[in-house]
Amino acid sequence: MIHEKYEVYINSPEWSKKRSYILQRDEYTCKICGKAATDVHHLTYTNLTNEFDFELISLCHECHFEIYHPEKLNK
Repeated sequence: MIHEKYEVYINSPEWSKKRSYILQRDEYTCKICGKAATDVHHLTYTNLTNEFDFELISLCHECHFEIYHPEKLNK
């Protein structure tokens, strides 16, 4: 059920606005390696759709998947 809610939310105008805000807040910089950030990662899904800003971080695509989703690499 959470996966379905997540998919709908990630494709919503609300997420697009929140994502843009977080990238701007973090100056489009990956919080791990310092490269250009392209992704916004949820540190927790507890408040999905009503996240606090501190629950989201900007990451480059490489760090996002290597650190948080290694199971999805090379698929």
